[in-house]
Amino acid sequence: MSFQKELEDYLKGCEQKNESELRELRRSLNQALLSLDKKLESMPEKAHNNKDRCPHCRSTNTKGHGKNPNRSFCLDCKLAYVKERGALYYRKRNRDKILDLIVAIHSTNKRTSEIIRELNVSVQTYYKWKKEIIFVFPQLEQKFKRGGKK
Repeated sequence: MSFQKELEDYLKGCEQKNESELRELRRSLNQALLSLDKKLESMPEKAHNNKDRCPHCRSTNTKGHGKNPNRSFCLDCKLAYVKERGALYYRKRNRDKILDLIVAIHSTNKRTSEIIRELNVSVQTYYKWKKEIIFVFPQLEQKFKRGGKK
């Protein structure tokens, strides 16, 4: 049995664990992934590896994609991306609303439902943007957890 299969089986068994065990598992997995990243970065570079990080999986195992020199392809998650894209604004129609969301979370004490109503976005959009904002600004995670309350 491969290591990947064993890991998948173990993770399927985690559904019966309580919250504290799951949090400890997540912490351990994050530490393991960070050490893997360090080890992969210390390995000699391949000719096609240009040290660009994939915005989807954070891998550096990438190569050029197509005729446009700004496009890259991640060999790990098999997704293409643009190198210089703005993480928060890439392919967004409501760029101003994203900034309004950041300001509303950071400087007001409104509830999540009030912010959603004020910005006129769906609940799914709110949580998608929240995830993207926390990826770019991890220091705002505590503000989001409190639902905008100080």
